[in-house]
Amino acid sequence: MMAAVNCIPRPAFWFAFAVTASAACYASAPAAAAQTKSAAQTAPDDAAVRRAWELLSPAEQSDALEEYEARAEYAEGFRQSLVRYALRLDERDPGLYPPAAPIPHFDPLRHAPGQPIARRALDPDSREARAERERILGKLHARAQQPGWIYDYTSREVVLVATDTPLARRFENALAGMLPRQDLAEALVERALDDGAEQKALSAFAHAYTDRVGALFPGITLYDAWSSRADLEMPDVDVLGVVHDVLDEWNKWKAPVPESQHRVLYDKVGSIFQGARRHRGLRAAYARSYLCGARELEPLYAVCIERLNFAWESCSSDPATLAKTLPRSADWNEHLAKLEERLLKSSDARAKAQARWATIEREAAQLREMWVGILRERKAFERTTRPADDK
Repeated sequence: MMAAVNCIPRPAFWFAFAVTASAACYASAPAAAAQTKSAAQTAPDDAAVRRAWELLSPAEQSDALEEYEARAEYAEGFRQSLVRYALRLDERDPGLYPPAAPIPHFDPLRHAPGQPIARRALDPDSREARAERERILGKLHARAQQPGWIYDYTSREVVLVATDTPLARRFENALAGMLPRQDLAEALVERALDDGAEQKALSAFAHAYTDRVGALFPGITLYDAWSSRADLEMPDVDVLGVVHDVLDEWNKWKAPVPESQHRVLYDKVGSIFQGARRHRGLRAAYARSYLCGARELEPLYAVCIERLNFAWESCSSDPATLAKTLPRSADWNEHLAKLEERLLKSSDARAKAQARWATIEREAAQLREMWVGILRERKAFERTTRPADDK
């Protein structure tokens, strides 16, 4: 038997403390903070910048991005120093990282021989596949940064992410005020923070999400599906695949799993997922807050932006030092609670954390402003049509 249920367990409590966002900048630069705020009020919004971008020819787009990246490369600041430090963690050529592996799926003949429903991958452009991506991936936090490199918790390696629209990805990163290779730096930091404690579980949940009749939805992993909190189908092959790969338990449950055993089985898999998500989510949040503001963090961690920046301040923004302080998944709540306690006890810790965070966001806003200026120089905002020979 298979079920279509939402059985993902929630943590007993997610966060015990509320964190008040602050626009504080370095104490020595209140005027710069006010100037940044004023510039943000007069700058075009993202939609206007995208419209201007679309009115440039591909050659003009490429030229504009090359100028932005060349100028950003030499934009000195706190984030630039962090990027350079992180890139020294692995000095291989950025193009030599391995490509991201295709998403695997659990083999019904191996994991559910009593119910070996073959998996069939849907056309990614089919209506069914697109609807399921929207239903599941649409519930996940959407980042402004479009990474060209990510950290893969299965291989524990930084990997290249392919794209059919490289100019569009570079545009989005410029629009977000990202530095060149900031995405690679973030991935390297995330790798430094992962000790592999949840590798088995994260590898299991890196398999493809499928339904009870065997449809395999391209681009959606079990980790995505379970993180979305959407109502999910729970085919035996996927649930048992997790149990087999993580626990090496092959005898307790067999496909087709009787309905009377669903709750115990699903609770077991839910517990595995919760540990894996706490492990990966916390490390991803730290990696993002290394270089980004709250906007780039999923809501679960965005409310902890001060705590995360306090932790980075406490270890001088050194990933190896921070990694030694990170908890096992069972101690996730305690880790976050203790950070808040330390913030409350210190007279200047909160101010330092806020200064770090605000500096990162201010520098990103300044690079975005530079990108808008580059587009203005090309009179992109004054255009109403794209050059005829590039339509």
